[in-house]
Amino acid sequence: MNKATILLVLIRSMTKAEKRFLKLYSNLQDGDKVYLRLFDLMKECSSVEETARKFGREAEKCSFEIAVKHLYKVVIECLLHLRGRDSIRSRISDCLSEAEILFRCGLFRPAIERLNGAKARALRHEQTACLLLIRQTELQYLSTEDFQEISEKQLVEKQMKVNETFKHLRCAAQHMQLYDILKYRAAHRGKIRRSTISTPYWVSSTVCFRPGCTTKCLFSSPGCTDSPPDPTHRTSSEEYRYISTSTTPSG
Repeated sequence: MNKATILLVLIRSMTKAEKRFLKLYSNLQDGDKVYLRLFDLMKECSSVEETARKFGREAEKCSFEIAVKHLYKVVIECLLHLRGRDSIRSRISDCLSEAEILFRCGLFRPAIERLNGAKARALRHEQTACLLLIRQTELQYLSTEDFQEISEKQLVEKQMKVNETFKHLRCAAQHMQLYDILKYRAAHRGKIRRSTISTPYWVSSTVCFRPGCTTKCLFSSPGCTDSPPDPTHRTSSEEYRYISTSTTPSG
């Protein structure tokens, strides 16, 4: 699909408010605004070929391809600006960008305050991936300042929070992977008629999830067959229950 076709679909899917904002946005720019004529033509025409013919007659000295590229850039900028205000991730990203600007200017404490605000928002909306990035960024800033603002105990606590967030993110990813596999099979193979199905290695009933286990602990019941049951061992069903009941990392 070429850029002109993509642009046509974008423009025809825009709301009245978005189209009005694009007009206002174009008023801030200087120079020839022939791309606005292309914008109007794409609202009226039903195909790229029809738009190109009309644009060629009305703007003979302008290249259709160049006008398409420029209009595409303007449309994307407007949509990002408008829809970014309703996106939690965009708001968190703006807080991170603001914190980075403050930190580069030597304003350490204001930067940390902005990170704390972003952290609270990420926790409130359960944006675990953003939360992990925020906590890693905070440790990076503290490291640059030689950890002058915190004690060793506080540093360890922050590091443990990073580990906790990473673990939660990993479990959520595994849960989603299992869901996607089941959804794929339901969509491509029809309804599942068997009581058991083959599953990836990480949800196999014979895999132990204990960290550092070298034998993979192949067992048919909870606990290893060649050793007493270990409370740190977790079967796939127990791991699935852990994933399902795990909560968002605390602040």
